[in-house]
Amino acid sequence: MLKCLVSVIMKILLISPYVPYATIPHAGGSYLYHYISKMAERNEITLVSPYSYENVRAKEEISNLCRVILVHSFAGLDSPTTVKREGRGYTYSIRRVIHYAIAPIWHPAFMNASLSDYLTRSQVISRLLHQEHFDIAELQWAKSLVFEPLIHKLKPNIPIVCLEHDAFFQYLARWASSEENVMKRLVRNWYSRGCKSIEIKRLANCDAVLSFSDNDLGTLNEAGVSTRFHIIQPSIEKWSFIPDIREPHSLLFFGSMARPENWKSIVKFIRGPFQQIKDRVPDVKFYIVGAFPPAQLTRLQEQSIYVTGWIDDPGQFFSRASIFIAPLKWGGGLKFKVLQAMAMGLPVIGTKIAMEGINGRQGKDFVIVNSEVEMVEQVLKLIQDTDLRIEIGLNAQRFIKNKYNYDRSIKLIENLYGELVQMKKAAYI
Repeated sequence: MLKCLVSVIMKILLISPYVPYATIPHAGGSYLYHYISKMAERNEITLVSPYSYENVRAKEEISNLCRVILVHSFAGLDSPTTVKREGRGYTYSIRRVIHYAIAPIWHPAFMNASLSDYLTRSQVISRLLHQEHFDIAELQWAKSLVFEPLIHKLKPNIPIVCLEHDAFFQYLARWASSEENVMKRLVRNWYSRGCKSIEIKRLANCDAVLSFSDNDLGTLNEAGVSTRFHIIQPSIEKWSFIPDIREPHSLLFFGSMARPENWKSIVKFIRGPFQQIKDRVPDVKFYIVGAFPPAQLTRLQEQSIYVTGWIDDPGQFFSRASIFIAPLKWGGGLKFKVLQAMAMGLPVIGTKIAMEGINGRQGKDFVIVNSEVEMVEQVLKLIQDTDLRIEIGLNAQRFIKNKYNYDRSIKLIENLYGELVQMKKAAYI
């Protein structure tokens, strides 16, 4: 058990592809925002991220919590990670193919960034390490692992900790297997296998690895990662709840629609199971809430399907819907969207991939389905059985309340960092 060793403020060098803000439209970014908000109460944080349209906006909001350094690449904004969502034409596609081809043999491409972004951020990180003192170097997301060799070389006495939001190589392997185009699947498999070796090697050089679930711990252990590992619990948003507006025949999905595993899974659900459910329950409604819905999804809107786009407070839809569905076909890591739904008292019906890492009781705290046929059956069952629907929702709410304690995770991280700092100091005396 970790002892409390934090008695002074620590200086943390945090490297992340994203600068978070309060309303950031993806779960990992939301976690990082709440994490920085908590850690900044007792520690000094310097956040280094690439220059992008979204990061510039976020810097203005979070600069009161930590120092933010945005690094311009030589190519300016027109790089794979910062290009606008509109206008991604043939040039962008060609660059992505080249990226996937070279990433497994040239590790900076692993971070989905351009050569200029890697070089310029390396220069800034090098300058910071030479000119300032830091107690901890923290790498957010596996993509930031490309900077591990640089930090280790320049400052071997600084502990390096990586927060694996998911086992990235597992996500990539599932992404490749979901591709129907043969050539794209071959390229993605090549990318996935190469990036796996890079990720494992870089994690092995870290002093500790943090993750959100023991499922990811098992995946990393099976892959040969033996670095010290700690499971932390995510922050769960407290959205407003509006009483007495529950619609008994309504379904909900919530998540960033910029992620293909979300919108593609929802498109398949609409074209398959949802049509069968609608045949049996004509007045059923389906609310799809999340930023950046693509045209492939928005064109499916009709009288019973609502695609909202970004909503400041999704609580109104969690208050309105009766069932949360998570028909994910691929993806990785703990699905915060499922935890949010459970915390709001909604019964969740999802695939094994959607529910992985949540160690609740099948049929009691949530419902796992193994096929589209089972999805239809279980949705119809909960629509028709009000008592069972309410019971599972209340069980889910109790499960989240009893298991997830974000303040406890922050304390664990601070204690771990204090211990690592002392161990490094002892090793370099």
